[in-house]
Amino acid sequence: MVRLFFWTILLLLASVSLAHAGPLAGLIGLLTSTTIGKVLLSIALKVGMSLLQRLMMKNEEPQQPGIKTRVGVGGDKTMSFIVGTYATAGHMVYANTWGKVRSTPNAAIAQVISLSDLPVSAISNEVWMRGRKIVRDPGLGDRPGSFAWFGATSYPFSEFVHGDHPGIYWLFAKYFPEGRAQPDPNLIATFGGAGARAWNANMVGRGVAYVILTAEFNRDLFRDRPEAIWQVSGLPLYDPRQDDTAGGTGTQRWGEPETYAFTDNPAVIIYNILRGIRYEGELVFGGEIPASRLPPSNWFAAMNECDVVIDGERQFRCGYEIKPFDQSPLSVIEELLKSCTGRMAEIGGVYKIHVGAPALPSYYFSDDAIAITEDQSIDPYPGLEQTFNGVSATYPEPAAAWAMKDAPRRIDQAFVDADDGRELVAAQEFNAVPFPIQVQRLQKALMEDNRRFRRHRHTLPPEAWLLEPLDTVSWSSAHNGYVDKLFLISAMDDLENANQAVSLQEVDPRDYSWTPATDKLPYTVGPMGPIEPAPQVMYDWTAAPASVPDNDGQPRRPAILLGWYGAIQDTKGVEFEVRLAVSAEVIYRGRTDQVLIGQLMISQGLLPSTDYQVRGRYLPYSNRKSLWGGWLAVRTPDVKFDVYLDIDFEGLNQVIGERNEFVEFNVREAIERAIDNATSDFADFDQQYGQIQKLRREATASFEGLTASYKEAVLVVATETEALAQRLEILEVTVDEDIAQAVDLLTTEIATVEGQVTALSDALTSVSAKVDGVSASGTFRVQSGASPGDGWARAALQVSADNGVTFEQASIFLDARTSGAPRSRAVLDAENLFFGDLSSGSVVNPLVYSAGVWRMNLAHIGTVTAGMILGTTGKTRFELDNDRFVVGD
Repeated sequence: MVRLFFWTILLLLASVSLAHAGPLAGLIGLLTSTTIGKVLLSIALKVGMSLLQRLMMKNEEPQQPGIKTRVGVGGDKTMSFIVGTYATAGHMVYANTWGKVRSTPNAAIAQVISLSDLPVSAISNEVWMRGRKIVRDPGLGDRPGSFAWFGATSYPFSEFVHGDHPGIYWLFAKYFPEGRAQPDPNLIATFGGAGARAWNANMVGRGVAYVILTAEFNRDLFRDRPEAIWQVSGLPLYDPRQDDTAGGTGTQRWGEPETYAFTDNPAVIIYNILRGIRYEGELVFGGEIPASRLPPSNWFAAMNECDVVIDGERQFRCGYEIKPFDQSPLSVIEELLKSCTGRMAEIGGVYKIHVGAPALPSYYFSDDAIAITEDQSIDPYPGLEQTFNGVSATYPEPAAAWAMKDAPRRIDQAFVDADDGRELVAAQEFNAVPFPIQVQRLQKALMEDNRRFRRHRHTLPPEAWLLEPLDTVSWSSAHNGYVDKLFLISAMDDLENANQAVSLQEVDPRDYSWTPATDKLPYTVGPMGPIEPAPQVMYDWTAAPASVPDNDGQPRRPAILLGWYGAIQDTKGVEFEVRLAVSAEVIYRGRTDQVLIGQLMISQGLLPSTDYQVRGRYLPYSNRKSLWGGWLAVRTPDVKFDVYLDIDFEGLNQVIGERNEFVEFNVREAIERAIDNATSDFADFDQQYGQIQKLRREATASFEGLTASYKEAVLVVATETEALAQRLEILEVTVDEDIAQAVDLLTTEIATVEGQVTALSDALTSVSAKVDGVSASGTFRVQSGASPGDGWARAALQVSADNGVTFEQASIFLDARTSGAPRSRAVLDAENLFFGDLSSGSVVNPLVYSAGVWRMNLAHIGTVTAGMILGTTGKTRFELDNDRFVVGD
């Protein structure tokens, strides 16, 4: 295929007429003597122009405008490879997804991206993605804990991490600068069974420089499929200066690629194109020019000139992506010559190159040496279309994600003034020069070389036959006012009389000088990376205690009232989180789409009189980030879920008070009154009552300070309106101040008042014991009464214990009546309650009340009304009062 390009050019050149006058005709004859000469013909024919004029001529083949910045897709891809220092987005030859992470299918993507169809020397760890530089960090080593890790040498990009997942990386790349001899085992293992998209053992990538880019899906880190621009150190090439068998010093050998090394020297790359770039012995691109036609003295000089260090960097470097089936060697060489102000010529089958400033003169002559019998001509000034006083340039800028960037426009005001104030600026593209200062040096050299207008054509004596095109000569001319003025031989013709017809072009080494302090123009690279708005902050975020009322306006649920600034653009919602202040455990997350309202009351899962912290953030419509507001502390009001809402606690408190009076105060009063009745004289009763009968019995025994006694008294009384019957028994034992006592009292009464009869009966049993300030008592009392409009009865059983520090009691209080509300009730008052088959010898499934909580292991319930049902861990909640079911982490 490469030969096809040369033969195509040969056919084109066959139509060129030999109407070129004078010395150019002889030069054409020399150039057409070989195939590569035909390729270089147009280069040689343009040597007579200034470098800038030659570059401004329209190239027959369009050049690629900078690097490839978008990854190519599809199977129809032209071959390409990279030389020098360059970058490319590459061509995606395979992509597939795999895996599941946290129930997310197809959680990761793998892309196989070819960068060069021939091996390269290295792939840089500095990569551009979405306009920002990211760094692949082999120092982090393999990271098998990250899902996107793709086996050994798959190293992460340190920028792609997420704060919620420390130690996890989300983007990896494996590099294969020289390709592989075997298919990648991870591609086989992961996608070997992917059906029609399977990666099989025939997919090797031999000799192809490629990367495997893998990423795990994360919406915060990736907005689409990851694409990158990869900086590449291109194909290793042969440098004859490094070959001690070719006049150089070193171990490189032509035809032994394993000895080659990376180079971005333009002269070295052009040398390899002329000799032919091969892979595994097959010609891929360029000619087949033998080394004998590329004189080492000339080519070594050009290569060394490229490597001269100016202001800390080598003078001429380059990088380029060559497409053999889209570009001819001629167009590539032209582009590479632009990177070093280079000129080329072919003389009798020998190919010469010159780069940079003119060489030292190889021939000195004066006006006397010019043959006056031959034609002479001078072209002192070119036409306006070939006159320039400034140069603008674009080039691929690595610091700008390798995008084509404008270099500072270089213009010389003195030249502008000489051109009647007209700014004549030549625009150039340096597609093979990704080095900004080198571009500035090229601009300066092109602009100043273009102002060397003088062109001469005349004949020199036979002694000049050793001269060749691209040589420098020195001319002192009294006629033209020249003193050792330098000229470049742009063309020569060996005449029949042995004289030498030459075309001379004015040159000056000062055009290529560089003084950074005065010649370097300031330039900047703007901020890179995606342009993203600043993260949205939360405005006027507030949290205050609140409550949810019922139909009567009474507080029924504890709540929190959230507030924010609602008149905010590009916002579709507000998200919030609620956590416990004590443990920082998030117990509720939610959002609202009613942004403009500016507030929201929440009550889900909130407990009364509890300290919480709440934060919120805006949710934009776009992908811009939003920031959480600070945690605000708030305590919910003491509004409990009120299952007692319909209970008359005031009435219950009243009943409890009545119980205390009935069991405690009235008991003592009744016993004291009965004792008083038993000990009073009959004379007192005679004055109060009509008929009285009284019985008394007593017994006492004492021994050495111990006393036991028994007392019994019976009293019956009847008057015109009342009747009373009462019996009292007291058993008592004492020693000093310690005492145990049992009292039994029965009383019945009836009375008639204004014709209405009221009857009352009362039974009271009380036991007590007291030793050294510790006392205990138990009381059982039943009382009933009846009247024409009402009947009632109550019973109480109460026990208590007191040691002067702790007082405890338990009681049962029963109350029933024929009027009022409620008409009957039973009150149990104790710290612990137990219900069940407790006497069976094995306690099974008791119903227990303890410390304010009911416990029941087994129940059969028809209908349950509840506010919240919690799982045993507290993470699963049936919030029945909020009509929702919550499962926590």
